[in-house]
Amino acid sequence: MLNKFLDTLLPSYVYAAKCAESDALFCNPINSKDFYALIEAILLVLWKFGIPILVLFIVFAGFKYVTAQGNEAKVEEATKALWWSVVGGAVLLGARVIAAVIKATVGAV
Repeated sequence: MLNKFLDTLLPSYVYAAKCAESDALFCNPINSKDFYALIEAILLVLWKFGIPILVLFIVFAGFKYVTAQGNEAKVEEATKALWWSVVGGAVLLGARVIAAVIKATVGAV
């Protein structure tokens, strides 16, 4: 438990040391200049973590199909797993597309 706490706490000290070097200015660890850049950075992180997780869930659903061996209850469970994996992928892709559309719309105004 202590190791998890220290693993969470220690990066804060690194940022504090970086900020302490400056001349009492606010140190922005995110490197985003405005709200849209912040949202884009968050979506990029979600995208980078979401795609491998999506692939793992699709592979897991395929594994469930293979291990079902004709059992209808297990095949239905595997179908649901695959369906929700596809829905999750659509949400992941949709979030990025919607963010790009909003950014282009606001940028055009």
